[in-house]
Amino acid sequence: MKIITKIFLTSIPLLLLSCNFSYSCKNKKIKLYQEQKSTHYELVWSDEFNYTGTPNTKKWDFEEGFVRNEELQWYQKENAYVDGNSLIITAKKETKPNPNYNPLSLDWTKNRKEAGYTSASLTTAKKFDFKYGKVDIRAKIDTKGNSWPAFWLLGSRNLYQSPPVPFPVLGEIDILEYYQNHIYANLFWEGKKGLNKSVEKYEIDRFIPPVDWSQYHIWTLIRTQDSIEIVLDYTYVLNKINISDIKNHHAKNNPFRENFYFILNLALRDKDGEITYPNENEDATFKVDYVRVYKQTK
Repeated sequence: MKIITKIFLTSIPLLLLSCNFSYSCKNKKIKLYQEQKSTHYELVWSDEFNYTGTPNTKKWDFEEGFVRNEELQWYQKENAYVDGNSLIITAKKETKPNPNYNPLSLDWTKNRKEAGYTSASLTTAKKFDFKYGKVDIRAKIDTKGNSWPAFWLLGSRNLYQSPPVPFPVLGEIDILEYYQNHIYANLFWEGKKGLNKSVEKYEIDRFIPPVDWSQYHIWTLIRTQDSIEIVLDYTYVLNKINISDIKNHHAKNNPFRENFYFILNLALRDKDGEITYPNENEDATFKVDYVRVYKQTK
């Protein structure tokens, strides 16, 4: 989930084995993932969501209110719960008064009298971050209407220093992102006049063989000192980039060699000018079976 700024600022199916290790997603060739059998990992952090109630506050915090991108939803922890099997984030069409309302403010988070939608955003900021290793998230995304589920990472340094550096100096990694019939896998960092990026997107009905999006799937991030790879179902390589030579244009650092924390949220995006879903009759949902983080042992 790219932070949009303004300038004034889831074994490989047998069918796939005949595809010469690539296949077409519309006009885009998507490589098949080939696991490095010699690589071993050890689990270092996880949430299995095998309890009931509020998400574990030792692992997650909640973002509150209007947060980013001038999005329409109001984030609140009440829209996230664990049912004994999965974390369920629910976006609802409902009115939420803005307690910070100021009609004279130029700040969009304050000059809106109310929100017409609510949802939830969880973060591990100041609770857990990591540098190199592997991350798995098994989730079921909602592909209806204006649903914008994401599992993404931001650099941690701003959590511990003041003044903060502006986005995207600390980098961003989008492991799971869906919007308007497309799956995204992205990286962002600082460029000369704004963003440098590695953006890949795929129409959800163009995967061969077809992917059943009504089911749970596994998104994986494999992160080393020299590369970042984002994989779906240990089958499809969504994005792979050599990060050895990446540097922010002005800051000169390589943000992808620093620690990152997680954000897990369900936003709403009105790119076409209106929200058709969720609505009065249906809520949007984003379900997560688990999040697991591993370090490489050899």
